[in-house]
Amino acid sequence: IEVTYLPVTIPTLTTQAVDNIEQTTARGHGTITDTGGENCNTRGICWNTSGTPTTADSKTEENGGGSYGTGAFSEPMSGLTL
Repeated sequence: IEVTYLPVTIPTLTTQAVDNIEQTTARGHGTITDTGGENCNTRGICWNTSGTPTTADSKTEENGGGSYGTGAFSEPMSGLTL
């Protein structure tokens, strides 16, 4: 029996412009362009009010249990300041 292993790599995504901008809220957009070989369990948007945001900052996320393949998604952002 020959077994072939396909390596799973880090998924890739792009981000799009934020819209629906209000005083303390907005909507962020992203697109998963490559799953890396396995659907994603979680997807979302992270933000902060200064610097480069990371997942340690404010965030919204969806947990789909491996159901997120390639495609666009949007998430609300809150707690923003002018």
